[in-house]
Amino acid sequence: MYKVSELLGKPLIDTFDAKIVGTVSNIYFDEGLVDALFLCVTDEEMNQSFLSVGDVKSLHGEAVTVQRFYAVNPPPCTKNPINLPAYDQSGKSLGKIRDLVLQDRRVQKIVCEKGCFERSELLSHSPSLLIFRREKEANQT
Repeated sequence: MYKVSELLGKPLIDTFDAKIVGTVSNIYFDEGLVDALFLCVTDEEMNQSFLSVGDVKSLHGEAVTVQRFYAVNPPPCTKNPINLPAYDQSGKSLGKIRDLVLQDRRVQKIVCEKGCFERSELLSHSPSLLIFRREKEANQT
């Protein structure tokens, strides 16, 4: 398992051409915020390109590596939700999203300022906030 925050800021290395392509600046997910799909890579000139997460060979070292870098044009997808506000279904603030924990490409946990939630506890999300199910809180009135 790894955290999104551990990927951001790492250099992306093309091992075939032995060069640093740029820095991982963001990660994008499918509409359901279930699977990571693309890494956004920013080069020295601040140009952004996208790489399919499936092309990544290694991401657990000091750099993310690919055998050969091929930029893709991603379809519309969901930007990572780090720093978005989070609430439970009753409207109680859970603070901001601090991180996402992934296993391979799949989101396992979402870390908020006031708790860590399983992906299955996410009720809904938008580009501006996330809503979580909290059974204990929902049953208390």
